[in-house]
Amino acid sequence: MLHYETSIVIKRPVDQVFSYMTQIDNNEELAEDVVASWKLTEGPVGLGTMMTERVKVGLIQADIVWEITAFDINRLCTFEGETSIGRTLTSYRFQSAAGDTQVSAEVRVKLIGLLRLARPIVQFLHMRNRKRYLAMAKNKIENGQGDVENKSASIK
Repeated sequence: MLHYETSIVIKRPVDQVFSYMTQIDNNEELAEDVVASWKLTEGPVGLGTMMTERVKVGLIQADIVWEITAFDINRLCTFEGETSIGRTLTSYRFQSAAGDTQVSAEVRVKLIGLLRLARPIVQFLHMRNRKRYLAMAKNKIENGQGDVENKSASIK
């Protein structure tokens, strides 16, 4: 089992950070490996919302279907999905602190096949990409490059 946690402080109110980070439209600009992403279910984002991400790593491209399995506005968004490396659960927790927001990510991946043997390498690469994702979100939100007001919510 691959497991890690990482966090970052973003100098914006929790509602703005949550809104921006839960917009599926933003996944392509925040994650280097996401080529496209779209919501599969209708209505507002919440428990049970389904989405797909098209990711490309090297020459390999795959679609990943995610389902939101826990959702508490401005506090928590957890999603689960099957990927080519295994079953993944990712939780983002949002905490307000003196007008800023601490975003904590916890990731658990049950690796399949031969990838289990490469767990340290897979974990290093996975965690590096998650830290880059959070750093890009911080940069966009703090520098006002992200529209946090006028989009419907969904998440990566």
